[in-house]
Amino acid sequence: MKEIGVVRKIDELGRVVIPKEMRRSLGIRDGESLEIFVDNQSICLKKTSLLLSLENIATTIIQYAYDTMGLSILVMDRDKVVASLVPDYLNVLYNPTLNRLLEERESYVSKVKEVLFPTTSKEAYYYVIPLIVSGDALGLLLLEESQEIEETKKKIMQFIAKLLVNKIDIL
Repeated sequence: MKEIGVVRKIDELGRVVIPKEMRRSLGIRDGESLEIFVDNQSICLKKTSLLLSLENIATTIIQYAYDTMGLSILVMDRDKVVASLVPDYLNVLYNPTLNRLLEERESYVSKVKEVLFPTTSKEAYYYVIPLIVSGDALGLLLLEESQEIEETKKKIMQFIAKLLVNKIDIL
């Protein structure tokens, strides 16, 4: 474990401030959740994702969507792919296009084939929906297709997004 040498006092409510520079370097945004646990004699904080805690549910849903309709769906939290039936996509990080869609809370439909994941170098059409819970954009739901995306598939994606958002909102 790397020691940085920052000392903070705990206030009367048990709170401690994590320095802004540390939060920025670790990509921890205001309002994000941190997991708190004990490891030997240390109290540890770990960046967590509500979508990651739903990985099994998301994976089951995208498996059903693939089995019944042939849809290739990815679920991303604020940093990376957390659920995919294609192992090459798991843990793939955001690129500037996806980051912009998340920050602007925009849905997106490809008009032409493109590469959204440079590590896979696969050209495809994409439909991207932000997953918004209580006003916070927690991640993205992506559909990857070899042909232009039909309206029916967009509706199915919107339904799946609502299922995931509803499940997250309950937690």
